Amino acid sequence: MQFYFPTDPGEQLAYAGSVLLSLIGLLMIVTPGMFQAFVEGHRQGKAVWRLTGGLMAGAGVAALLLAQPMVYLALGLALLGGGGGLVVSLVFDGAKPRRCLFLIGVFVLAALPLLYAFGLVD
Repeated sequence: MQFYFPTDPGEQLAYAGSVLLSLIGLLMIVTPGMFQAFVEGHRQGKAVWRLTGGLMAGAGVAALLLAQPMVYLALGLALLGGGGGLVVSLVFDGAKPRRCLFLIGVFVLAALPLLYAFGLVD
């Protein structure tokens, strides 16, 4: 099996987003306390952060291995749904600067594969 790196810029954005998501997920598995401290006010146990990190890492690696537009679409929509959940959390739990920064990061990660999947970047 050869290492695949996309040649067109749109797919490179989606690929980069998948790599970044996988790395963040792995970091979340290894250091859940750092993420728990960053998103202040959330008192979940470390197992919840590790679960979330595992899901993020697994989804990112799956997108990297399959490298298909529909997989990138599913990844982007899943991140967009997670961002929607964060918006609900901001409304009901209170908007704090770190949470807003976390929300922006999720939407940027969602935009990378979605731009490619919808053909907005060639």
